[in-house]
This record gives sequence, structure tokens and C-alpha cells, in this order.
Amino acid sequence: MAKAETAAEIGYARALNRIEHCRKHSLDLLVLSDLKLTTLPPEIGQLTALIILDLSENRLTTLPPEIGQLTALTELDLNDNLFVTLPAVIGQLTSLTTLYLSNNAIKMLPPEFGQLTLTKLYLTNNQLTAMPSEIVQLTTLTTLGLYSNRFTTLPLEIKQLTALKEIYLHDNPLLG
Repeated sequence: MAKAETAAEIGYARALNRIEHCRKHSLDLLVLSDLKLTTLPPEIGQLTALIILDLSENRLTTLPPEIGQLTALTELDLNDNLFVTLPAVIGQLTSLTTLYLSNNAIKMLPPEFGQLTLTKLYLTNNQLTAMPSEIVQLTTLTTLGLYSNRFTTLPLEIKQLTALKEIYLHDNPLLG
């Protein structure tokens, strides 16, 4: 009797099919949300013209090195996964302007994160106890979502974010 496929295996097969469809038709948007993925197929690296990638609502804890080949990517949705940090390869996504990282378990960011040119960053509902220094390097940020973390203070360096127009800090134990 054949072994029953797990939800993750079925999701992985679906992801491969969607990646191939996207490659074949030169699409610039790929949605791989809610597939129960625990790993992302390395074939994702073939989609070098991809502009928007939605990986939300999976079980991802890391990204494959091939993600760094998506240099045209402007929007990446990693909401509702199991990330504690991001791999250094994230720094290669030089066109990225919007990054969704809410509802993970983020405790820290890699130094390479500061190389990004983000305008919108959402890190809500994570495990951050202090604002990562890499964020103050993101001088193009206009929107920063940090609510529902564990901040007790904010660094003075936040003043370096001169383009910042919106910052969301509610539901943090900030000391006044």
C-alpha cells in the first residue's frame, strides 16, 4: 500500500507546478500562500523577472539561497510563517521595497538586512525585544509596523529614519 502524502508534500508539489507555470508564462506575480510549505523549492530562483512573491501562511523557517536570484522582486510576503530570523541572502533582494514579516517569531535580523531599500516594513506580532539596528539603516522607510512585539524602549537612532511617515508601535510594553 502506498504511503499517504502529507499536506507539506502536496503543497510542495503544488508550489513546483505554480513555479513552472509562472516561468513558462513569464508572470511577475506568484502566490504560494497556504500550501503548508516547510521548504521552498529551489526552482524559485528561475523566476528572475518576478516582482511580487506571496509565501504567507506556510510553515517556513528559512529561505533557499536561490531566493537571492530574484533581484527584480519588489514585494515579498512572509507573513504567518515560523521565521525566527532571515537568511543573509535577503540582502541580495536589492529591488525589494515592501516586506511583510508579521506573525512570525522574529527575534533578530541578519546584518545584510540593512542593505535593503525598503519603503514599507511590517514586523508586527513577533518576538522582538529591541529594534534591530539594521532597521535604522533603512533610510528610505516610509512605513514601519512594529506593534505587538516586546519593545520596552526605542533607540535614539530611530531619528535617522527621516523618510518615515508612519510608525506603528501599539501593544508594546514601551516605558514612557
